[in-house]
Amino acid sequence: MTVEDEVNLLFRGSNEEFITMTFTKHNTVWGITYAFDDEEDEAHALPEGTSLNFQLKKKADGSPTVLRVFFNFINESGTGASYDEHMTGSLGGTFDEVPAQEQQGDLVPQSIYTFQV
Repeated sequence: MTVEDEVNLLFRGSNEEFITMTFTKHNTVWGITYAFDDEEDEAHALPEGTSLNFQLKKKADGSPTVLRVFFNFINESGTGASYDEHMTGSLGGTFDEVPAQEQQGDLVPQSIYTFQV
């Protein structure tokens, strides 16, 4: 996995490559959910202390895989909560996002990661 554009969270990976993402919370109760591009109306809870692991697959139409990660904050607003993210590819490459998201009042911010295979 290589980073193509770290500002826009665009990555390039190989077909069948495994991606592992770990998250660290700061000053909040854990609350991360995620959904892939083909899961329009679903979000899956990521249990605290577990990694998000998935395999990249080349799509027939060549479109990228899009992962949406939602960061919920449960604490007193204004206390400086955040989440950090660390990503590794099974064929090499790492990416650290510190912080991946910071608390923004009552909003549930999301990060959109795009993987081109």
